[in-house]
Amino acid sequence: MPITPSADLVESGAAKMAITDPDPELRRRLGQVGTAAGFEVSYPGDPVDWAQRHKGVALTAVLTRRELVVLKQLRTANSLLTIIALMGCAARHVGYAALRVGANAVVDRSTDPREILLTARLAQRGNALLPTRLLQELVRRHPARAIDCEVDLETTDLELLQDLAEGATIQRIARHRHQATRTVERRLQRLYAQIGAGNRVEAVAKAAQWGLIRISA
Repeated sequence: MPITPSADLVESGAAKMAITDPDPELRRRLGQVGTAAGFEVSYPGDPVDWAQRHKGVALTAVLTRRELVVLKQLRTANSLLTIIALMGCAARHVGYAALRVGANAVVDRSTDPREILLTARLAQRGNALLPTRLLQELVRRHPARAIDCEVDLETTDLELLQDLAEGATIQRIARHRHQATRTVERRLQRLYAQIGAGNRVEAVAKAAQWGLIRISA
């Protein structure tokens, strides 16, 4: 179970970002984008030790199941850390596993570093994210099930689920509905509990399985 970091965890100064990836060019490009965005960027040899001492974002390559062990250790070391799993295009099964062991988001390593940074920012705000094609496969892996007869969703709930499927942030939904961000967050939490989902990825996958929403190609 994830533990809360100790009270001496570093909090002052710029927001922290750790980058661990075997490709030096990708590390350099991610570091440049992170620094330009105001992060204090590190390339720790021991990312778990870094996670025990810092809040912030960890961009970590998850190319095989071996890296999943490190990812799980990162989550155990720091429950407040925002972990972005950088996935190889041929390792989709690893992407599913990364979410299960504690990643906040999964993104292809070939993605533009600026978009990876945007993914990190969205994940910091509580959005669980993964590529659309990964979500489509996640839905296809499980046979469609009839919706629980006790689940009675309102039209607004269905619209919220569709917004999530299309990648809308909580802030964007709130602006569109002229509501406070906190109001939308509370509604989503109630919706997740109602359909038995732990986060937006699970909620969208279930709604798609039930045929309640569309997932764009």
